[in-house]
Amino acid sequence: MSCKEYELQIERAQDAVKTLEERLYKVRHNLDKNPEDAVYRRELKQLSLDMKITMNELEHAQSELELCRSSRKTTVLRKSVL
Repeated sequence: MSCKEYELQIERAQDAVKTLEERLYKVRHNLDKNPEDAVYRRELKQLSLDMKITMNELEHAQSELELCRSSRKTTVLRKSVL
């Protein structure tokens, strides 16, 4: 995978995080009004899980991007030495 693809993965994950944060805010707001609502409680659990998965994907893509960039630097350095 090229470094650009990891950059795109990061952008998509960051967009997803923003969307999930907005939805979490709304659900929490609704739960403040009605803490016993089972639908909102279920939605909160699902959103929390989705957020955790998305954050893991974001961290993984960032890590892979760093590795990709560092391997490119090493390759460039090797070529310049040769």
